[in-house]
Parts: sequence; structure tokens; C-alpha cells
Amino acid sequence: IGSVRSTTQTGINLAGEAWYRATASQTGTFTVEALLGSSSSVTLSVYTTTGTLLGTQTLSASSRIDLQATSGQELVIKLTGNTSGVSLRLTNLVTLSGSTLNIAGTAGNDTISVARGTSTWSINVNGVAYSFTNAQASTVNVNGAEGNDTITLTGSAGVDTAVMRVGSTTLTGAGYSINAAGFEYATINGNGGNDVLQVYDSTGNDTLTASTTSVVMTGTGYRHAANGFKVISAFATAGGIDTANVSDTAGNDTLTTGLLSFSLSGVGYSVTGSG
Repeated sequence: IGSVRSTTQTGINLAGEAWYRATASQTGTFTVEALLGSSSSVTLSVYTTTGTLLGTQTLSASSRIDLQATSGQELVIKLTGNTSGVSLRLTNLVTLSGSTLNIAGTAGNDTISVARGTSTWSINVNGVAYSFTNAQASTVNVNGAEGNDTITLTGSAGVDTAVMRVGSTTLTGAGYSINAAGFEYATINGNGGNDVLQVYDSTGNDTLTASTTSVVMTGTGYRHAANGFKVISAFATAGGIDTANVSDTAGNDTLTTGLLSFSLSGVGYSVTGSG
């Protein structure tokens, strides 16, 4: 298979054993999965090149082994069974270094989600799920790399602060921070608390659509969305001819407008824009 970041071998028809060699592209978690298209079982085994067994698993739907590999390490993978339509998925995109979790994208279109739970991080990278305790990681860095990439971030139940710019998104709260770069499509869910959002425009023509519960800013080549933030500030200062559409609540709201600014507020929320 060669050097691996993220790859899937499909249409494997097993009649006994099938062997593969793969090389880790970076130091970190190397995930090996056997995905079955039927109810038949397949045994997945991973070895070193000298024959040392690193892990084995037999399941009827899918088999998965997570290993800690070093950059350039070669692994030998064996599939055993008698079934057709097996897929072998290999992922080497997640690295935990100290208390920093680094997630890398690929040259293709990636879909990544990061959620800060009460005690556990929930990560999904192109359909491959990972879990780390909050004690293991306080900082998560995500790089979309090439392609048209999508990221979804979910904050804590406490007070979180998000900043969305074209090409970069950050989400911080008590004891943690998430930094995402290189994503064309970004969504942030506040998840409770008196959360604060700042969203910035591009150098082109942008459109802001905001309500008391959500905000979307779009422009050429990007879309930023956020839900569940109590204090929202939008900035149209990078250039272009920008448009803002703002909706109030069913209650009593206050709208204040200026030449290049507006403010809409009501019970439990505030939306402001400038530029």
C-alpha cells in the first residue's frame, strides 16, 4: 500500500488470507479497520515486519485496531476469512503530543468534527471516530490541508468563545482550546452557557444572516455558521459590498442602527454588526 495518511482498499474478496504492507506517514495513531459488506466474520491482525503480533480482532461487522506508530514504521496487515466485499481502511491523521491533539487533513475533501464533552473529547475524521479524555488533551489543532474541507466544532456546557475568520476558526473555554485552519465550511455549536461569537468577513462580497439562535456568513469559497451563542458580533471590515439580514424574536427587542453598524438585543441575546 505504501505510505499512508488515509486510504481505503475496497472490493477485497477473501478466500483464506490476504496480506498487505503499509508505512506510517507520521508519528501518532495508526488505525486499521476491516469493514465488511456481509455478516461473515473476518480476523484482522497487524504485525511488525519481523513477525511480532501487535494486535488482532475478529468481528462480524467490522474489525478495528489502533496502534501507536512512528513516522516511517512499516506494518504488516493480515485479513483472514471467507467472504467478499471487504474494505481495508487505514488512517494515520491523529497525533497526541503531550496535552496537544493534532489532527491532519488530506489532499481530498475532508469532513472532521471535534466536540468537547464533560469528560471526553469526541473526534471524527472522515468517518473514523476517536475518543480522548479531557485530561489527556487541553488543546486540539486541526488542519484541513487541501480540498474543500468541512469542520464542525461543539463547545462545552460552560462559557465558550468562538472566533471565525476566513481560513481559521477558534473555540475556547475553561481548560481547553480548539484551533482549526484550512476549512472552507465551518460550523460551531455553542452547547449551552453564555457563549460569545465573533465572525469576520472576507475581502469579497459577503452575506450575514443572523437570528437570536444562529448566524451564517457566506462569501466566495466559504460558509461559516454558528448556533447557540448568546452574544454575536459580526465584522465587515475586510472589504467588498456586504449585506446583513437580521431577525428578531417574538418578544420585545431593541434595534439600533448607524451608518455602518447595527445592534439588535432582547432577553438573553445580543447581535451587533459593524463595517
